[in-house]
Order: sequence, then structure tokens, then C-alpha cells
Amino acid sequence: MIVSYKYRATCVQYRLVVRDVSSLQILQLYTCLDQISHMEWSSDSLFILCAMYKRGLVQVWSLEQPDWHCKIDEGSIGLVSSRWSPDGRHILNTTELSWLDGSMNLLPVCGSNGPGFVPSVNL
Repeated sequence: MIVSYKYRATCVQYRLVVRDVSSLQILQLYTCLDQISHMEWSSDSLFILCAMYKRGLVQVWSLEQPDWHCKIDEGSIGLVSSRWSPDGRHILNTTELSWLDGSMNLLPVCGSNGPGFVPSVNL
């Protein structure tokens, strides 16, 4: 279960349930294409990312526009991690195969949780 400021989201196998925090009333019920492995809110809580690592899929759902959704299919290259960028409008996927400059050199995956972010610091 992951909680935003206004909403609470829970996953039950293929389903993503979004509830109002104060009343626990169901606001949205989304059906994903496979069992959800990872769920993450965007930084502004307007979108929810659902990753299905076994199938190499990511689905994104909008709370403002319930009919809108996005599907990212990484195919057979093996999705390892999926997460939001700090702006909440870009998604970073890490796969089992990482390519550098198209030179066909394989790079190791960046840890088990994929790439991370560090807040900017004024010097």
C-alpha cells in the first residue's frame, strides 16, 4: 500500500484500487495486464506507475483523466526497475541489458533498485 496526500492506492494481483484517504471510498479501479510487481506515485500524485516485471510492462494511470493510460512494453530485454523522475513526468526503466553508445558493450544493472536521484545542492 502506498499513500499520497489525498489518495490511498493498493494492489491486489492485477487490480489497482485508488481510495479517498478521508472516507476510504473507491475513486478508481484499474485493471492491469498482469500481476503488479511495483507501484509508485508521481511526485504530484496525479499519476500512478504500475510495473509488471515478469512481462516487461509498465502501465501508467491518470487520476485527473481516468480514461487516459499509457503502456510501456520493454519486451524480452527484461525489465528490472521502473521509477518516476523527480519531475513526475518522465519514467526511467532499467532493463537486464544496458547499452552504451550503441557499441554493443553490456553494462551491469545499476543495483537492484535501478538508478536513483540526488537532490540538487547549491554550492
